[in-house]
Amino acid sequence: MSAFDAETFNTLFLGRLDEPGGLEKAAKAGGAYVRLRLREKAVNRGVLPPETVTKEDCQRSTQHDLLTKIVDIEPNSTAAALNFRGQSNLNYIQGRRYEIPFFKIGSERFEADEGELMASDFPITKVIEDQSVRDMDRIEDQQFFEACRQIANNATFNQTLAAAGPITRAFLANCINVMEDAQELAVDTVVMHKSDWNDYNTLPATDIGDQLASEVVVNGYKYNQIAGHKLIVTIKNLASTAGVQLLGPAAGSSNIWFFAAPNYLGNSYLLGDVRFYIEKRGPSVSFESWYYRGMGIGNGNAIVQGTLT
Repeated sequence: MSAFDAETFNTLFLGRLDEPGGLEKAAKAGGAYVRLRLREKAVNRGVLPPETVTKEDCQRSTQHDLLTKIVDIEPNSTAAALNFRGQSNLNYIQGRRYEIPFFKIGSERFEADEGELMASDFPITKVIEDQSVRDMDRIEDQQFFEACRQIANNATFNQTLAAAGPITRAFLANCINVMEDAQELAVDTVVMHKSDWNDYNTLPATDIGDQLASEVVVNGYKYNQIAGHKLIVTIKNLASTAGVQLLGPAAGSSNIWFFAAPNYLGNSYLLGDVRFYIEKRGPSVSFESWYYRGMGIGNGNAIVQGTLT
């Protein structure tokens, strides 16, 4: 299911829950919707698109009870696997391979009275998005950009550059040169908050250079081009669990991120598909969603953090 009509989905979700096979059909539709919206809203997936793997593609870890996937490290590089269970310092690994564990990312369990849902003026897809998608894509992006911040600021890499704001074409060029000149890696994707994108669009045409696409982002992200590189603009304002700003303006500063192409940056995996579980007991309807995610940065030199102050 690639497109969702709210009225049809509401009818399926509520009208058929008591029919034979109705719960399974609603769960399938709900899972497809969550999967679609995560793909659209999680910024990290535009930088490092996930590959779906199965249990047969993975290994049992000797260190913990989770499944892992062992992948090669770029030659002469340092790698780090992400931990989606909370804030933690990265464990840097040098060698030929590194281990990426899979973690469960799940939503809170939502419960409501069937009559309340039937009387609601907005589609159930909106309820699912507010209760499920928003929490899960924020966990993904928060942990991804926190890992990027730790890597860029680690003395091993020191892939950071700061300048007084607002954004300028020269600042973008300097950040790109940090990776391309020093590391001989081409920048593939630039990620910035919409406030910085708005500032960039106020620059004179002589500063901006090439004609930019007129469509801007109002929700999630959309692909654009800037200085010949793929651009992701987001309205997300993200901070780490320790309160360190990752995306979006805060305390007079803002970060812009620069990444090499996915095959030079790292590895991103989904173990199986998104699960969406629905239960109906009498008039009470509840649902929750979850999936298993693994991600690692296989080359710390493939990230640059630019900070405008």
